[in-house]
Amino acid sequence: MAKGTYPMPNMGLTWRTIRKMCTLELLSNHKINSFKSMRKEELDLFIKFIQEAARDRVTVDLSAKVSSLNADMTCRMVFGRKYMNKEGLTKRMKAVSKMFDDFFEKIIDEHIQSKDDQERTKDFVDVMLGIMGSQESEYQVERSNIKAIILDMVAGAMDTSATAIEWTLSELIRHPRPLRTAMLMASTYPENHTVIINVWAIGRDPSVWTNPDKFIPERFVGSNIDLRGRDFQLLPFGSGRRGCPGMQLGLTVVLLVVAQLVHCFDWGLPNNMLPTDLDMTEEFGLTVPRAKHLLATPTYRL
Repeated sequence: MAKGTYPMPNMGLTWRTIRKMCTLELLSNHKINSFKSMRKEELDLFIKFIQEAARDRVTVDLSAKVSSLNADMTCRMVFGRKYMNKEGLTKRMKAVSKMFDDFFEKIIDEHIQSKDDQERTKDFVDVMLGIMGSQESEYQVERSNIKAIILDMVAGAMDTSATAIEWTLSELIRHPRPLRTAMLMASTYPENHTVIINVWAIGRDPSVWTNPDKFIPERFVGSNIDLRGRDFQLLPFGSGRRGCPGMQLGLTVVLLVVAQLVHCFDWGLPNNMLPTDLDMTEEFGLTVPRAKHLLATPTYRL
């Protein structure tokens, strides 16, 4: 297997153990809350940039800026600092797998050298190194496991939250009424085949939802349907043992960013474009982002 390729374990005891460790040690509410100051610092920088754009009356590439914000938040939570763009590491990490390995080795070595620094917030790598060096921990973690988990965390966090924020803002700009409201308040399958549940279709079942393809966010106001996997009318994060372990982190980031953008700014489209003219074409991919970047003009209103 090539250097820099990290095989994740098959379903079984090892997989369950690593998932348990990630869920309890890295993605718990307590750990997510410990990163609150990091998220606030990055969001403050982001809002300041939008304020300056509003003052200068310029159009903002929201797709690019939200993606950059999400990358910075993710790197700070996982690595303890931002690594994107300044050193050109983003392009190089994507280029070849060996650079992934070199990059992650550097990250781990830096954390080992600074392990006695008690003043900084412990990030994901610190937690996993602490588990690796503990004789009392129930988890068996090696250096290769840490690199695999780092890769999984970064890959799982980069596009998902950013794409959710991008589409939420697209729909809010395209439908001014909900935006104003928000400002105010049985088959048989062959053996050994993998079955992929069409969660997208479940969430748009016309027998459950009225006008399921229309953007009506107020339909959820007062609803007792829980999106955490207990109600099958809506399963954005999956359910049960196969549910997304990063659900709480994703919800925290998306709600925080969207709430700030809606609370602080009025949004319009450039060149007198009407909301109904906004191109909503999707681009095929794991997270189905917008085919064209969302460009919008902010007006600061606080």
